Order: sequence, then C-alpha cells, then structure tokens
Amino acid sequence: MASGTEYHPKLYEPVVLAMGLALAIFGAIIGMELICRVGVNPNTSIIGALIAIAFSAIPVQFARNMRNVHRVNLMQTVISGATFQAGNVFLLTIAVPYLLGLTGGAYFYGVIIGVLIAGFVDILLAYWIFDSPFYPASNPWPPASPQLRPLRRP
Repeated sequence: MASGTEYHPKLYEPVVLAMGLALAIFGAIIGMELICRVGVNPNTSIIGALIAIAFSAIPVQFARNMRNVHRVNLMQTVISGATFQAGNVFLLTIAVPYLLGLTGGAYFYGVIIGVLIAGFVDILLAYWIFDSPFYPASNPWPPASPQLRPLRRP
C-alpha cells in the first residue's frame, strides 16, 4: 500500500504526455481495426504496459522515467480508453447511420458532432469522479472499497 507522501506522476509530464498521445493514436487505430475486422474490442491495456516497459529499457534518462509503476498504469489507461472510445463509441455510432443509408445531410454530421461531444463529456466525467467517494483511489477498487463490500451473514 502506498503512503500518502509518495509522489504520484501526472499525465501532463512531458515524457508521459508524449508517450500517452502516441499510445492513444495507436490504440485508436487498433480499436477501429478490431471492430471492423473481428467485431469485438478486447482490453488492450496489456499492449500499453508492454510498450511502456520496452520504452523504459532504452538507456536514456527520460526513458528511464517510465520504470515507475504508476506511469505504466497511466499508459495502460490511456491506450485502453483510446481503444474503447475510437472503436466502440465513435466508429460504431457512425456505422449505424451509414448502414441505414443516412450518410448525407445534417443528420449524419449531427451524429458525428454528438459523438465527439459525448466522448469529451465521458472523459471529463471519468476525470472528475476519480478519487472521489464514488470512485476511491486510495485502496484497490472495488474489493477493498468500504462502500462496495458485500454484507456478511451472521
């Protein structure tokens, strides 16, 4: 268990942000490709972990910063979120009007704008509720969360 004084890296650190943007683009491509070819969008966070760990093996100081388990976890979250958003949210929502033949006019562009806004709101809500009483970050979640423990029978 981590102490309260331990430094936790932020996504806005230059190395983490650059690698996160690259993984987000890579994850979005993977997500759309998997939805189109296979029809499913599995969890791709292991790809982010492998790339972050491989990047940390480069013998340069800025790459060694990725040896922190919290930075690797950030990369897993970035690629997993990008894969899901691009594949399941964006591509599938646009595919339905396309398959119905509604590709021209304001309806189709309205759907695209609505999906982009909904994706942005989804990301903001996930950011705002993290480390709140609803979604605690201090302990493993959900098994150790006091709000979600199952009731014990006498």
